[in-house]
Amino acid sequence: MDSVIGYIGALALSLLSFGSFVVWEKQAMNAVQNAVIASQEHVLVHGGEQYVTDNAASLAATATATSPVTVTVAQLISQGYVPAGTSPTNAFGQSWSIQVTQPAANQLQAVLLSSGGRAITDPKQLVSVAAEVGAEGGFVPWPGQLGDATMSPAIARGAFGAWQVSLANYANPGSGHFAALLSFSNANTNNNFLYRVAVPGHPELNAMQTDLGMTDQGGTAHNIAGANNVGASTVTASQNVQPGQTAAAGAPCGTLGAISSVPSTGALYSCVQTPSGLEWQADGTQVATNGAACSPNGALGVTTAGVQEVCTNGVWAPLDSRLGAYSLVAMYYVQGDGSPVPAPNCGGGMGSHAVVVPAEWDSTAALSWQFAATASGPSYVINMKDGNGVPLPSAWAAVQIYCQWE
Repeated sequence: MDSVIGYIGALALSLLSFGSFVVWEKQAMNAVQNAVIASQEHVLVHGGEQYVTDNAASLAATATATSPVTVTVAQLISQGYVPAGTSPTNAFGQSWSIQVTQPAANQLQAVLLSSGGRAITDPKQLVSVAAEVGAEGGFVPWPGQLGDATMSPAIARGAFGAWQVSLANYANPGSGHFAALLSFSNANTNNNFLYRVAVPGHPELNAMQTDLGMTDQGGTAHNIAGANNVGASTVTASQNVQPGQTAAAGAPCGTLGAISSVPSTGALYSCVQTPSGLEWQADGTQVATNGAACSPNGALGVTTAGVQEVCTNGVWAPLDSRLGAYSLVAMYYVQGDGSPVPAPNCGGGMGSHAVVVPAEWDSTAALSWQFAATASGPSYVINMKDGNGVPLPSAWAAVQIYCQWE
């Protein structure tokens, strides 16, 4: 009988020890599980911080204070921010994602959150995992968690009160989920670098804020290649300016004021407005041959002997032969003082003159008659008066109209 009682006592003690073992085993399993979750979260935190730093400008162009940009684990994997084998879920089947808001201009706030899956009902486990992650680690608490009335699922909490973030502007996963506040430099959202690519909504990132020098610290000057259109108020060249277009006198051109050249002669041409439209015209550097054909009229050139020529009626002629030379363009016979005759259109570089030749006069008059022409708008007014300045209504005169190079 005593042996039976002893056996029962030993069995009872064994059962008591087994119960303690089960508790210890569960705690050990929770500790391992917590460490795995914390390790996974730690990897996502640091990969996410680098992702936000590198992509701050594009995130700032999209994120707002109330509309976050979501970054998935798949994105972090595809761009090399976390290892390829990183799971998008934790041990509780909760999915990881990063949500980025922009509370103020060019100031980003990023939070790593777990969502869905099974909520962690043990508040101590929530706190334990957050603590193992480090300063960034946190959780979404249960209402009044562990007797703290300030705990609310509306606010994510850092381990040991390290930080707190309102989830009003994030997709709140609810109590029993993990959170982490990412740390990075907001300076990258609007830094002082010139971006090679366009950033939507931020044209200032593609604009120079100071002078750009193309000479390196060693004194070597560098080139700029492949430009399409370059606009400038002043261009200063210490050596050469080389036009790229090839022109022909009188040929159509596309841009008023453009400059071109003829490689075989080195002659320069300008794109000018003519009655026929925009055309190339020589800039006075053409090699002219006296008497040879030329185009357009008015073009200037120089012979091999250094004589300046002008293109007149399609033929090169010495410029000095045109200066001061008169050309009769019209003749009229008029009667009476005040008679008008039309003034000619002599063209650019020329002026008109009127010569009045009396057809009759009174040789017995004490004072000579006076005949002259006065320019009046598009006409000349012919004046015929006697020696006393009295108009001669019946007198006749011939009027010769000339054009002259001036």
